[in-house]
Order: sequence, then C-alpha cells, then structure tokens
Amino acid sequence: MTNEALSSLTQDSVVNISTDNQTKKDKEWSAMLLKLNKLLNDAGIRYWLDMGTLLGAVREGRFIDWDNDIDLSTYLT
Repeated sequence: MTNEALSSLTQDSVVNISTDNQTKKDKEWSAMLLKLNKLLNDAGIRYWLDMGTLLGAVREGRFIDWDNDIDLSTYLT
C-alpha cells in the first residue's frame, strides 16, 4: 500500500504507509483499493479502512501477511 493509495482512501492522509518491502499481495490489493476508491467516491459513498486492513496500515505500514481479505466499513442509512 503506498502513501498515495492510502491518502486517496482516507482523504486526510493520517497514516504513513511504507513502500519498502511491498509484497505482490500489497501491490495487487493496493491496485484493487484504488479502483474501489474511485467507484465508491463516484457514487458518493463514504467509507474507511477497518479491522485487519486498518491495523496493518497503521501498525505495519502495509497489509498484514496472514490477512486474507480487505476490510472496509461504511455508514448504513
């Protein structure tokens, strides 16, 4: 996950994501998140990283190795 990817996802760039030691999964999942970010933003849906995805971004600066999904949350209206 890159700084640019997370900045566009969080919209306020509060987490510093390292580009060092990115795995193939990190690159693929970051690309998926960028596409999803565009879709959700175009639809006007507010969302945020959550659970293991958020933990990995904050604690590891990347996706957690053993995490096998991307966690996002949104408001239910």
